[in-house]
Amino acid sequence: MKDLKDIPVYKGVITENDNDGLEVDYIALVKNPAIKSNFLTFKEESLSYSITNEDEQIITGLAMVADMPLYRKMEGKGEFFVVYDAPEIAKIAQKFFRKKYNFNLNLNHDPNYKTDDVYIFESWIVDREKGKFPMKQFEDVANGSWLISAKIESPELWQRVKSGEFLGFSVQGLFGLERMDATVIETELSDEQFDEELIKLIQAAGL
Repeated sequence: MKDLKDIPVYKGVITENDNDGLEVDYIALVKNPAIKSNFLTFKEESLSYSITNEDEQIITGLAMVADMPLYRKMEGKGEFFVVYDAPEIAKIAQKFFRKKYNFNLNLNHDPNYKTDDVYIFESWIVDREKGKFPMKQFEDVANGSWLISAKIESPELWQRVKSGEFLGFSVQGLFGLERMDATVIETELSDEQFDEELIKLIQAAGL
């Protein structure tokens, strides 16, 4: 396994320019989200006096986790980690909704499997000081992380979600990469739990 310090870390960035292509323009439903976090599924109790419940067909989960290094391997750039900090995630989320991308969802990042029966209707950035807390199951997520809820109107797709075929969200888009200073990286990776997650990612990648 390579030493962590031998793998460069970049900060993923976008701009406020709506025409430069640097943005998250789609969110996919995937089996294995890169951020290692599955979404929750919710049921709605019937408001009538009935013993039956109807599926609300809503999924809620993490779209992006602040300061979590994600392993990447690209031709011409080799192996590296990319990190998105809280201010950049806020910019990404705002640009996503400003450009009305909340209907832009697909399956497994395949453009041929864009689904028109799913839309994002709820979104918040975790900020405990402002009272924007993460939901149960996500209590330990860092401030600045992005949570979303999507409504699934397709019964067939909902069955696929319930069967476990899709377990989480995964953003896709185009980002600028800024090399992070080694001293900053060392400080950000000092948390023991963070290091353990990095080691798991590296081992899974066969480094």
